[in-house]
Amino acid sequence: MVGEERCKKESYMRPAYRADTIGSLLRPPELLQARAAAPFKVALPAVSQIVSSYWQREVSAPAYARISDLYPEIAESVRREIAALLAEGVPYIQIDAPRYTYFVDERWRQRFRDQGTDPDALLDEWTAADNTSLVGIKSRP
Repeated sequence: MVGEERCKKESYMRPAYRADTIGSLLRPPELLQARAAAPFKVALPAVSQIVSSYWQREVSAPAYARISDLYPEIAESVRREIAALLAEGVPYIQIDAPRYTYFVDERWRQRFRDQGTDPDALLDEWTAADNTSLVGIKSRP
């Protein structure tokens, strides 16, 4: 149960990812760099993965009326984590979005349709949300 000292919006989410904890198990990167025999990567969940995993209408709607209302906050958290990892010298960052496979499986596409969701529109929504987490991130030369 989320304590009362937390933001009201945060209390409507299941315990999940926060900007200050997404990569906390990976810190410090110097440890990884010192022990890795080759360049390493850090994988982060995509915005669409986080939101689709944790937003639940009956719990989340009082704070985030629509699932898309949560995208900007999660995108900002992921963006901050990416920036921090780059600043700490992580050579490769992978954004995991395993649920994209839903859109090539006709059974999943039909499931979305049965729930009243256009799968092509949802794919556009998810890719836009995921791309938002990369805005302003500069690649290394």
